[in-house]
Amino acid sequence: MAKPIKFRLGEILVQQNLISQQQLEDSLVLQKQTGRKLEPSPQDTQEELAALFDPVGWQTLQKMFGDIQDKNVWQSYVEHAKRNGLKDAAKAGRALFNPLLAGVWWLKKNNPKGWDMARLCRVLANNLPPRTKGNEDELERKISEWP
Repeated sequence: MAKPIKFRLGEILVQQNLISQQQLEDSLVLQKQTGRKLEPSPQDTQEELAALFDPVGWQTLQKMFGDIQDKNVWQSYVEHAKRNGLKDAAKAGRALFNPLLAGVWWLKKNNPKGWDMARLCRVLANNLPPRTKGNEDELERKISEWP
C-alpha cells in the first residue's frame, strides 16, 4: 500500500487517499459562500485517525490489548472475524487489521474490565508507527469525537 501524498491547500492538510483536490476546493467554496467553517463528520474523524496506524497481525493486537490469562484471544478473534464483526470493523488486508478500529471494536464488543476509551487511547498513542510519531496529541484530542 502506497503512503499517502500530503500537501497543504490553505490551512487544510490533504491526504490523496482520503479526499480529492476537487472535493477540497468544493468545500472551501461552500465555506466562503456560507461564512461557516465546515466540521468533519464523525466518519471523517475515524478515517483520519485510522490512517495514523499501519495494519498489523493478531500477534501485535494481542500485545497491545491482550489478556495475560488468555494468550491467544486475538488469534481466535481473527480466525472468526467474519462471524464476530471484526472483519467489517477493522480489516485492512489479508490477516491484517487497523489497531485503532480493532481496539474500538474490542472495547465496544467485550467491555473488558479495566479498559475504557482513555486507556485505549494511551495504548494506541504508545504504539503509533514511526511515520506518525508526534501525533499523540491529535489522537487524544480527536478520539473524544468518536461516536
